[in-house]
This record gives sequence, C-alpha cells and structure tokens, in this order.
Amino acid sequence: MPKFELKRLVRDKIAEQIKASGDESVGRILEDTDFIRELKRKILEEARELDTAAAAEVLSELADIEELVLTLADLHGGETALTQARAAKNAKAGGFTRRYFIETATLRPDSPWLKYYLDRPGKFRHLD
Repeated sequence: MPKFELKRLVRDKIAEQIKASGDESVGRILEDTDFIRELKRKILEEARELDTAAAAEVLSELADIEELVLTLADLHGGETALTQARAAKNAKAGGFTRRYFIETATLRPDSPWLKYYLDRPGKFRHLD
C-alpha cells in the first residue's frame, strides 16, 4: 500500500476521516511551541496556494488562512486582541483599500524610513 510523508498540521477532522475511509495515519498532538511554529508554516503554505488559486478557489483558500490566523490569535490573546492590533495598525498606517503600490522610494539621508529599509536587505533591494 502506498505510504506518504505529510509532516504538516492538518484540520481537526482529517485524521478521523482517513481512519473512517479504512486508511491509517500516524501523528501526534503538538505542544504549544511546536503548534505555533506549525501554524505559521501552514499560513505560509496556504498563502502560496492562494497565490496560484483560480478565482473559484480564492474564498476557500482565504477561509483556510482565516482559520489559521484566528487559531494563532487565540494563543496570543484572542480575537479581540487581534482586532485591537488591527485597529491600531490601521490608525497608524492605514489599511489596503486605496490599492496603492509603491515601485521605488528615494529617501533623504535624514529620512525616518532610511534605517527601516536598510535594516531589511532581504525585503527591500537597495538600488543605488
């Protein structure tokens, strides 16, 4: 019988669905540190799937991401804390509704943004 290595966090009912179908899986319950790490990895996995999703699959992928985000939020103060953090970030930097996309930023030597961008070379490429 074919055997597959999954090594990934799965939704709560997946193991029992595998068993109910006559198949078997071997797994374990994760401790908090491992669970948090795997939630983060799963968010990245789902984000990659969202990136290539057809229009009909977008809401399903977003539902996966939202479930993961809310589960992770529960471990860090809950949905209310997440809502407060989101509101604070929106008050400081805004949301994404204006759809503004910055191609480049040319900064003065005394710009408050200069250190931020220079400290993140893997994220922001210095052009000159």
